[in-house]
Amino acid sequence: MTSSDLQILKEQIDSLQELKKNIQTLRALPVGLLQPTTSTGSVTEGLKSVRGIAEEVLGEKLQGALSRAKGSLEADRTDLALAGRRDKRKPRPQTSAASPEIYVGKDRAVGHTSIFPLLAEEGVKMEGLVDWARAFNRTQDCKLRIQDKVLRLSVPEIMTTYMSFGVVEDRQIVVETIRVFGSREAKGGPHGQSGYTAFQQLSQELGKVLEQERVKLQSLVDLVISYSSLFITGCRVCGRVVSSERHVPAVVRRWENDGWVSEHVSCSDGPGVG
Repeated sequence: MTSSDLQILKEQIDSLQELKKNIQTLRALPVGLLQPTTSTGSVTEGLKSVRGIAEEVLGEKLQGALSRAKGSLEADRTDLALAGRRDKRKPRPQTSAASPEIYVGKDRAVGHTSIFPLLAEEGVKMEGLVDWARAFNRTQDCKLRIQDKVLRLSVPEIMTTYMSFGVVEDRQIVVETIRVFGSREAKGGPHGQSGYTAFQQLSQELGKVLEQERVKLQSLVDLVISYSSLFITGCRVCGRVVSSERHVPAVVRRWENDGWVSEHVSCSDGPGVG
């Protein structure tokens, strides 16, 4: 290979590295455009960025670099590229009695295995709901409001969750339906639907939790609060904030090592909250 060929190869590698950076920038765009406060100008600028990168990809310079990279990959039979990709996804630990994949609490009174951490205190009862909500509001940035048989939990600048509830035989509060909306959405309620895909999917995942087991109100509220980092925390499997398939944040939660961890639905392959 001549010095001229080496120079061309270096330029093509530089172009591909720059393309990678631009694509990473694109992945962050859906999160910004998802916010209800996003201005029309910001949306326009975002779309201009997408078009600019698309035009660059279709240009002769990058097409030549991509073609050369494809040819090199096809000529390489060692499968190193795929092996490198697999290495980036940390393998899940094997489930065993000594090292479980997730924390599983067990209610000894009824012999029920839960996907939530063990909570020793009894669930909130109807007669104590108001006092419990007041105590919660004194110590948390998130705020609870009670209207008839609906609890509204506000996570500042992120979302508002509506939980309709009933009362079972021991007077404990049991959440029956749950819906999540963006914090600035005008319309919300326990039976409506958000205008944003991220919150629609989150509502579905939380609804699955209610179908799986009877959850104490304290545990469910703690789970909802964990979504305060919904648009910040990356998936523990792929490391991205939004998934590459549907551009939705990590809405699956798992209790591990005394804390909630996040996963995209597409990255999750085992039982978890969601």
